[in-house]
Amino acid sequence: MLDREFEIVAKTFAGLEQVLASEVQQLGGREVKVLVRSVSFVGDIGTVYKANLKLRTALSVLVKVKAFRTNTQQDYYQRLSKIAWEDLFDENKTFSISTYVGSNLFPNSMYAGQVAKDAIVDRFRAKVKTRPSVSKMSPDIKVNIHISNRNVISVSLDSSGMPLFKRGYRTQTGVAPMNEVLAAGMLQLTGWDKRMPLLDPMCGSGTLLIEAALWAGNIPPGIFRSEFAFKNWKGFDQDLYLKVKEGLLSRSSDPLAKLVGYDNDILTLQKAKENVENAALEDLIDLRKADFFGSRKEVDGRQWIIFNPPYNKRIGTEPDFYKRVGDTLKQNFPNSNVWFITADLEGIKSVGLRASRRIPMMNGDLDCRLVNYDIVEGKLKDR
Repeated sequence: MLDREFEIVAKTFAGLEQVLASEVQQLGGREVKVLVRSVSFVGDIGTVYKANLKLRTALSVLVKVKAFRTNTQQDYYQRLSKIAWEDLFDENKTFSISTYVGSNLFPNSMYAGQVAKDAIVDRFRAKVKTRPSVSKMSPDIKVNIHISNRNVISVSLDSSGMPLFKRGYRTQTGVAPMNEVLAAGMLQLTGWDKRMPLLDPMCGSGTLLIEAALWAGNIPPGIFRSEFAFKNWKGFDQDLYLKVKEGLLSRSSDPLAKLVGYDNDILTLQKAKENVENAALEDLIDLRKADFFGSRKEVDGRQWIIFNPPYNKRIGTEPDFYKRVGDTLKQNFPNSNVWFITADLEGIKSVGLRASRRIPMMNGDLDCRLVNYDIVEGKLKDR
């Protein structure tokens, strides 16, 4: 059933849909459509392999198996039991089901998932005389079922398995680590050209800088992972997968931009260094112990500053924190294009600079803004 072209849906965070759509187009996906927190497109199994390895702003990549409309629970069961699940995965694989219910066809998503589980195992019993086991913790196969408010059922296989923000390079984190997908999306939204010097003055565990280096060097973010759920599907083409992987790697190179990160906590900085080493980027990213508020611009000409300051949520801040941020930028970092993300929407009113842009974004369940300040010789340059 997977030896053809099919509809693929890549999930992402709210606010990153257009960025992901652009990535999918560059990937070669066809019939690209922007949806809510996701992007749909058409491709073959090679496209699925490539999407998992290369997409920087995707959380997961789903492959649609079947779509149908139904008005009864019994018909829902019957339609699911007619899908040739035995052609998709072996009975010795474990599986899980995640469901979203947007209609009143089922009382809740748990019940819809239970009916789907029964349909799958009953199909296996009828066809191969045995059944696969369910695993909620680390399943080999992840089935995704979406039930719309019009009772349209979309059945997909999650080709990623673990969420794609789990790149594999980050083994150490700080108190409030930045999600890798969010970091990659931020970088693309800022318009950074991948050559301009880039500074993260509050680098934490180094995620923004690592994602910047990967993007600037055209290094596939999924290259550090050895596990993807599609490897557990029947018909997994190892030769094609390696060909896709090697093809992507052959287009990578060392980034040309100067990448620098500061943090004033030595233990946090050590965690960042370990993550940078895990990504084999220690020769390309310069990490230093420094307090942003006492630092000054070190490069000639234009530079980009991108960071993830404390939001006064998991990490507390002083009342004048954002005022000090604005003062430091204005006085010490002329000719800088500055971007940072924050959920402290009151705090940014104290920055004292007029924002060129405010882009709504979500960081988990936090309503955030990605704000931009263009500073020239200590003054704001109106765009």
